[in-house]
Amino acid sequence: MASYLISDAPYASWLSEVLATLEEHKISQLAIAAPLPTGEVFTGYFGMSMMDKALIATNIQADATMDVVCANGQRIQQAWEDNIEDSED
Repeated sequence: MASYLISDAPYASWLSEVLATLEEHKISQLAIAAPLPTGEVFTGYFGMSMMDKALIATNIQADATMDVVCANGQRIQQAWEDNIEDSED
């Protein structure tokens, strides 16, 4: 059986930097979420209340919304301009 080192993972360097940043800020709560190959999502929590989970979920949703806006910025701008032109007619 082949052994697997976590340091071989493609996210190892990123995760190490994240953990160092969290330690600098002396965090006492942590949430982890990762999509699994099965289509399910792994979630794990350390010291998180229901309100903490809701706050984090809201921030993730805002990040996703910003990604959609950035990916479709030109289309959104064009739709905005078209709407202004239509309302002036």
